[in-house]
Amino acid sequence: MAIDRKKKIDRIILPGNPYLKDPAKGLKLIASLFGGKKLNKDRKINDALDGMIGACGRLDLAGSRDNFSRLRQTLDLLQSPVRNRLLGNTAIVGFGGQFSSGKSSVLNSLLEGGARFRLPENMSASTCISTYMMRSPQERVVACSLDGNEIALDADGLAAISHQFRSIYKINLAQYIDFIGISLPQFPIDGVALLDTPGYNASDVSTQQEHRDNMRSQRALSSVDHLVWIISAKEPLLTNTDRCFIQNLKLSGEITVIVNKCDQVPEVAMSPEPESSAPIQNIKRGFAEAEISVSAIIPYCAREPEWHSGRVRVLRVLQQLSEKKKSARDRESELENIIASYEQQFKKLLQNRFISEMSEIDACIDSSQNPLELSALTQLRGMMGFERSNLRNNCKIFNDGAKCLCNWLKQQKQVSL
Repeated sequence: MAIDRKKKIDRIILPGNPYLKDPAKGLKLIASLFGGKKLNKDRKINDALDGMIGACGRLDLAGSRDNFSRLRQTLDLLQSPVRNRLLGNTAIVGFGGQFSSGKSSVLNSLLEGGARFRLPENMSASTCISTYMMRSPQERVVACSLDGNEIALDADGLAAISHQFRSIYKINLAQYIDFIGISLPQFPIDGVALLDTPGYNASDVSTQQEHRDNMRSQRALSSVDHLVWIISAKEPLLTNTDRCFIQNLKLSGEITVIVNKCDQVPEVAMSPEPESSAPIQNIKRGFAEAEISVSAIIPYCAREPEWHSGRVRVLRVLQQLSEKKKSARDRESELENIIASYEQQFKKLLQNRFISEMSEIDACIDSSQNPLELSALTQLRGMMGFERSNLRNNCKIFNDGAKCLCNWLKQQKQVSL
């Protein structure tokens, strides 16, 4: 039985990968991810932000979801030294789409020649890890655990974590890794970080793992600066699940759509103008009917990225986005401005909501002699008083959260001096 098991393992492991062939090296890789000092994430900060989001949401304040997505992104950066160092001066562009839509292959096709590190492709959904790709003078790959530990990975380590580690050692490291950062000189654009997320399952979620994967993708993409949505030309439609997923992100601005695998659909591949082909037009109609604003729909072939200038068009979009990159100070200022804006909105609500109406009702109650009218007015007065009480309570929740965040931000600035 032991010999049969060894033959089975030899068939499934990546050829020559030392972390998969040698259990001692595999164990060392695991230990490096879980060892070291834990990241001191202040749970109070996240609780404060959740409270502020809830307070604004209950009052349906304009732009709340988008603004607080940006707040959460800034806090995630500031609370993680690794994340802040890698992403603190970039525009973050998230690549989303269904599992197997080809996100990783599209991202790999954007790299210039000679890159040793590439995003793993054709992974099972349960082993996908959110991965950032960006430009730097030196090749460097790091994994950051949920505890904040940072470990440098070589090409074999990246491949092992992303592929058969679970099959051999029965440990799914994807559940314990916050993200992977791949910095490459072959990455063609400065000032942007491309985020490859676990593909979400478009079918009915049937397992806890699938639900976690979907939620993980949604959380990662909800705070990006720009969304690129990948659709397979083999399934040229915006499904209801796609529509709900994108709309639930509550992102501001337009998104970019890349229709991948066009070479596998003759109607698109053979067309002199792929964008005019029926499958691409069908996708275009789907986004229009869903009222999702799209800046561009780019037919693409990851296996032949120069097909109909696909790669050039995508890089042009990324270059434009790089000009909108944000420094850590930009994001801190944005955080402060958003908080100040909502503080003013709450202040105005407290000053104005129901004040004149309640005064008028009080006057009517004082002058009314009709028992039925008095009963109705008293009931209405009570309802308005209840709404005012809810408003004061939500205002307090927001102000307490804002005070907590602002104090924490001041501490971070002092530490960085």
